[in-house]
Amino acid sequence: MPPALLRSQLEALDPLEADEKGVTVSVDAAPGEITRRALAAMPSKLAMEPKPDFRPSSR
Repeated sequence: MPPALLRSQLEALDPLEADEKGVTVSVDAAPGEITRRALAAMPSKLAMEPKPDFRPSSR
């Protein structure tokens, strides 16, 4: 996705309803740290350990 589209995608997000499960993760860090935060916020049966060499796609 072109970076120029990110703002419009974020603006289109709806907040979770009271009956919807979800988490909020700050994205003010490196991708690996953001991934760790997201996984730490998930219930343990859903979370998986990221690979040490995790690198997001640069497409």
